[in-house]
Amino acid sequence: MMTNLFVSRDCIALLEQRGAILRQGNLLTILPEGTVFSLAPAFRFLETLVGDDIWRMEGKVLTQTEVLRLNGLPVSEGVFLGESTYKVQEGFV
Repeated sequence: MMTNLFVSRDCIALLEQRGAILRQGNLLTILPEGTVFSLAPAFRFLETLVGDDIWRMEGKVLTQTEVLRLNGLPVSEGVFLGESTYKVQEGFV
């Protein structure tokens, strides 16, 4: 079983500023080693803002593809999912 690591957009931006990584599209290269990772947009569900957590999403990480499959609607720092609105942290797995 493969385990994914969630990395926030803020962390990626900071590492880019420091010259520790290079991000090109969905590829992330660790410098200076040159190790390359494939990235997928993802959301870390922090808390329920509106409605109940009937989806049990708090604390979970889902890729953008998984959110869209659930008919979720990503918006700035949030995801609408059914009758619930979640605060999320954007990033990559």
